[in-house]
Amino acid sequence: MADTARVNLAPCTDDRPFIAQMGLWRNLKPEKLAKVSPYGDLTGLPISQLILLVILAVVGVLMLPLVLLPYLTSREKLPAAGWLYFLLIGMAFMAVEVVLIQKHTLFIGASTYSTATVLLTLLVAAGVGSRFAARLRPRIVFLAIAVWLVLDLNVFPSLLGALSGLPVSVRILVTALLIAPLGFFMACRSRVGCCASGRWWTGASR
Repeated sequence: MADTARVNLAPCTDDRPFIAQMGLWRNLKPEKLAKVSPYGDLTGLPISQLILLVILAVVGVLMLPLVLLPYLTSREKLPAAGWLYFLLIGMAFMAVEVVLIQKHTLFIGASTYSTATVLLTLLVAAGVGSRFAARLRPRIVFLAIAVWLVLDLNVFPSLLGALSGLPVSVRILVTALLIAPLGFFMACRSRVGCCASGRWWTGASR
């Protein structure tokens, strides 16, 4: 049965803590993707269906009116480049969040704790970074993000491995301390880009 299943039914391990992993690079092949239904979540467990319905309801009832009403009633329209810019920012933040959640689940040990820690840390750090973005030069922000990436690839894995025996509360604190600088400088970069884009759009509208 496991050989013919549409998803990976193998038990989870420390290096593979998530079940039914289909989002792997080696699975991006036509013969493997053909086994996965694009509507699988709609025919899955009742809790999955409920979550999808709640998301669609929130988007349809709250998000779309909040986005479209100001756009339809405003005299100055945001051009397509502006929409694309903010869309890419949101997608970039979500991509970083997903990777960090999966990575630090291996360190913290529980996906609930890692999800809450990563999201809360990034949101708080991003808010603080947005507040102080005007005081930092773009070069410093880019350099800080580059340094963090180098540390994350070469130093943080060994550090997390050495601290894996600490209590959960301490591991959560370590995760927050390692992620906070990234959220701070990512928000600085986004704020600088928004300000620069805003000046360009204002000048273009004139």
